[in-house]
Amino acid sequence: MANVYPLSVLLLGVTFTVLTSITSSGESSKLVILVADLGRDPQPASLHMINLHHLNLSTIEKPFLISPMAIEFDEVGEHIYWTDITMKQVRRADIDGGKFQVISQLHATSSPKGLTVDSGTRHMFYTDDGADSIVKVQMTTLVTATIIDTGLHTPRGIVADTGYRRLYWVDRGKIETSDYMGDLRKTLVSSDLHFPNDITLDENAGRLYWTDTAGYIGSILVDGSDRKTVLTQGGTKFFFISFYNELLYYTVFGNDTINIISADGIYWAPLKASTIQSCAGIHVFSPSYNNSAPCPDGQYGNTCDPCGHCAYICEKTTGLCYGGCSPGYTGDKCTAVCTPGTFGDECGSVCFNCNTGSVCDPVTGQCPDGCQPGWRGSHCDIACDANTHGELCVSCGYCAGGVSCDQVSGVCPDGCQYGWIGDKCDRECPTNTYGASCAACGFCAGGVSCDNVSGKCEAGCHAGWTGEKCDRSCQPNTYGTSCASCGHCAGGAFCNRSSGLCPTGCQDGWTTLLCNIKTVGATAENQTSIDNADGIPPTGTLIGIASAGILLIVVVVAVTVCVLTKGIKCRGMTDTDFKHRDHIQHATVEDSYTMYTKKVSSVHILQQDEM
Repeated sequence: MANVYPLSVLLLGVTFTVLTSITSSGESSKLVILVADLGRDPQPASLHMINLHHLNLSTIEKPFLISPMAIEFDEVGEHIYWTDITMKQVRRADIDGGKFQVISQLHATSSPKGLTVDSGTRHMFYTDDGADSIVKVQMTTLVTATIIDTGLHTPRGIVADTGYRRLYWVDRGKIETSDYMGDLRKTLVSSDLHFPNDITLDENAGRLYWTDTAGYIGSILVDGSDRKTVLTQGGTKFFFISFYNELLYYTVFGNDTINIISADGIYWAPLKASTIQSCAGIHVFSPSYNNSAPCPDGQYGNTCDPCGHCAYICEKTTGLCYGGCSPGYTGDKCTAVCTPGTFGDECGSVCFNCNTGSVCDPVTGQCPDGCQPGWRGSHCDIACDANTHGELCVSCGYCAGGVSCDQVSGVCPDGCQYGWIGDKCDRECPTNTYGASCAACGFCAGGVSCDNVSGKCEAGCHAGWTGEKCDRSCQPNTYGTSCASCGHCAGGAFCNRSSGLCPTGCQDGWTTLLCNIKTVGATAENQTSIDNADGIPPTGTLIGIASAGILLIVVVVAVTVCVLTKGIKCRGMTDTDFKHRDHIQHATVEDSYTMYTKKVSSVHILQQDEM
């Protein structure tokens, strides 16, 4: 009987384990792989049946199973057939591993290698590379007949074309064909072959595929034309091969992996089972698939249903995706979309920091509504650089102490550097302000703004203000940038804080515009009167000063003219006249100054006809 084991299979790009029983009388497998396993100490040799539709494996183990090689399945009789080169036997068993039976017991020099079955005609054929022969067995009566025993040199793999009832086999250095009787024999390939080991057939396309231990898989049409190399891997000892539904399944000598490739050799996927040790013969079939021709690419099954989102190969019998799913999809047929919060190959990546309420795209992983504040990148998986914040990683403001702002909100935890304001310290203080609180500057000279950090007035203070920041007013009765004391303003008034002028004039006994000089004697010759807050003399005083100035100019001009005429009398003037003029000139100038100091509002102006 068959022992059922968990199948740890690398089928979709990840390894998983399942367990389901297979029975011959119960449900039918949709796709089955039979594998002969040479074993590896301490694991004995065995036969494995992999049900890909259910993703499980059953193993047949018998005491006298030593070196199984080729393996086949009779779909009519539901028997597994295999050769054993150590036991020198061809055997069969029921699909569940029961009813072991020896079909052929060969001679000691025999070595049964290749095996093929035609269920329709009830014939089985095997090669014997010890006896260099090909033998036919009638599976119902078990009658045996050698059909070819000449011209062979270690024949190995063999395959039957059940439609045309022809045989194709590989031999050392050649590939040949004949009918089921061994007649109509023909050589198809006789050059550039090293040591071909096995052969399989795509009956629909009429194309043969073979493995060669020289490290390649070759192909020709059944007439020997259109030779191609499907796959080349130097140093690889390609072993057995089976074609089914446009895919090639092959083994490598001493390897535990079943390899699956497309018939054109473009796509490849591995199939691994934990109990398989060293793969040899392989045969793939489906007891339920009845299409006369394969489905178009992208479809599968008896009704050619659409495949899922396979990354590479959609198996056309079951719809399984060999090699995994396209990004954003999962499941054995890649029909399930990644669960929210995951994306990519086999949904193996986790979404990161999408904006609240959104999930990333299951294929690309990109966040449709952008990243949460503090994150960036197409997948929102890169933290913003230091001293940045928000969805776009905007630079922080001018936080106090050089501390970085909050990565999400951008708020400065310890306030702002001097000269900046706002929660994010990203607004510069207005002109003529300074410091962390944007305090108003003092009264800097010339209307120049203070330093926006310290508040210091680099150009000094405006008159009437003092201090480094020019924010302290001068004391009452002082003026100017140095806060000098005011003069003696009349009526106890304060002088103008900028100019120092007395708005009410000077107290008695004090003179000059600033009222800071005492007068001399009773004439108060140095007293100054100022009748307004701006220190400007009264209008009458200004007229007196102007008149005295004009009179002085007239006298100077007259004297100058007389000197220039060398004593010539001007218009008959006598000495007496000049003396009279000098007297008037002296009196007028002196009286003019006296009138100014005594607030005289008029002055006698000498007319030209009085001279």
